[in-house]
Amino acid sequence: MRLAEAALKHLLEKGKGTGSVTFGDVHDALLDNETNPTHLDSIIAALEEAGIAVIDDEEDA
Repeated sequence: MRLAEAALKHLLEKGKGTGSVTFGDVHDALLDNETNPTHLDSIIAALEEAGIAVIDDEEDA
């Protein structure tokens, strides 16, 4: 679960300024940290709990 925590930390830092990250950002963080895609739901839930929205890539981040 360490890699999932690293991905989450990266996403929290990225989303802190804008209040959102894109699904592309989430995907990239999972790949960069070699995180199992099954952790996707828990990462998105943790972001939303932290007040960071996960938005479509077409929307302004």
